[in-house]
Amino acid sequence: MRLGHLLILSGFLLAFIALLLIPILATGETSLSFGGCIVILFFPICFGVGEKPLLLILAAMLLAIVQMILSYFILRPQRGAAE
Repeated sequence: MRLGHLLILSGFLLAFIALLLIPILATGETSLSFGGCIVILFFPICFGVGEKPLLLILAAMLLAIVQMILSYFILRPQRGAAE
């Protein structure tokens, strides 16, 4: 299995486990906060909902930037071999 497929599969698995843990860990009056970032080409669209949405949006943007930087360094050697 290629590395990309493995990363996609592990991302879906991690999201699924997180969804299953929400009702298990929620006790009494609990507030739920979440945030995310969707990257389309080079344009990140980040969102956050809950008590501290700005913090969640900033965290999602930081993770999106880290993902873009890692993608650049991973794909850079492949571009040089194709030319």
